[in-house]
Amino acid sequence: WPEALARLRTMYSSAVLPNVLSWTVTVDSVGKGFHWLRTLFLLAEMSRLRTMPDEVSLGCVIDACGKAGQARHAIHLLRMISDFKLRPDAIHCGAALNSCASGSFWQESLGLLSFSGTQNIIP
Repeated sequence: WPEALARLRTMYSSAVLPNVLSWTVTVDSVGKGFHWLRTLFLLAEMSRLRTMPDEVSLGCVIDACGKAGQARHAIHLLRMISDFKLRPDAIHCGAALNSCASGSFWQESLGLLSFSGTQNIIP
């Protein structure tokens, strides 16, 4: 993941603006390195620099939060997807549900199942 961050910085120093794919690759790499907080920062940077995240980049952040046991962040991001004019899918819901399984968040799991039903998603 450090190489992915370095490439993103190099793009900026070369006056090349990263596109959503560049951001997504970086977010995914950072998330796989178990740096969930950094993925949240990168998501905020994307928005600040007017690069709208897509379903994949948001899924990577939800997954990173979930794997780190940060269920509340994963759930919050899942519920926020529509703010980006995107639609959550079974992968997003599954990642958020998995985050609930790693802690004692059974009530949140029920809420997610209800949420997925209102979104016509079958987890």
